[in-house]
Amino acid sequence: MQELASLGLIQDADVQIRAHGCPPLFKLYILNDEDVFFGFYPITRHTIPLASGPRDIYDLMGKDAVVFHHSVHSGQPADPPYIEQTRAWFGAMWDNISYEFPA
Repeated sequence: MQELASLGLIQDADVQIRAHGCPPLFKLYILNDEDVFFGFYPITRHTIPLASGPRDIYDLMGKDAVVFHHSVHSGQPADPPYIEQTRAWFGAMWDNISYEFPA
């Protein structure tokens, strides 16, 4: 974001990074409080060899997630409340569960 501001592509940039201990199960992007992109991570089971024997692991395939667009400007009646609930969920995660990520 800072680089975009220094290139003059945006007027102002502010970035905050926070973390939480929940496993990532989906992608969620909220843009300007008006557009939401959401997609579940496909989960794939892999068996890996260990000294104690083979073990199954579950790989969250974030790069393969299909994201769906919702917009307050779409004209779809379900989109505005969906975006409102998405923003509320994100705010609750940010305020209650996440912590400042050390730089």
